[in-house]
Amino acid sequence: MSNPHTRVRVCLFGLGRAGSVLHLPALRRIRDVEIVAACDPDPDARARAGPTRLIADVDEALALPYDAAIVATPVSTHHAVAAAALAAGRHAYVEKPMTSSLRDAHALAQQAHVSGLVVQVGYAYRFHPLWQRVRRLVDDGRLTPPFRARGSFSTA
Repeated sequence: MSNPHTRVRVCLFGLGRAGSVLHLPALRRIRDVEIVAACDPDPDARARAGPTRLIADVDEALALPYDAAIVATPVSTHHAVAAAALAAGRHAYVEKPMTSSLRDAHALAQQAHVSGLVVQVGYAYRFHPLWQRVRRLVDDGRLTPPFRARGSFSTA
């Protein structure tokens, strides 16, 4: 992807809440993203997904040409789907938690490192300007490190 105007081709794995309510609408709003397909074994989830190429089988979806996989499947399948995407030469964005075990998380990170691909865990709010400001305030000693915090974001 050396040309900055090249569209990023993605395949979304999982059309549950995170996939259908968060990722699919967000991807549709980004003009430089092409949704190649969405994959979910549940026919009801696929029916709710709207105008997108819909696939039930992970292996069939992995065979398509795209640059990155978004893994929004049940946590118990994160490792298998993300590892298969990396093995197929795709970058992977994995919803949190990354995997259901520390061993699988280390294995996935190692696989990405060896392959030269990126695996990113979906801690999107870590990059939100509000949380970056809080981090700077803590680092500067102007705010005591929180023991526990609870927050809520809204787009309304």
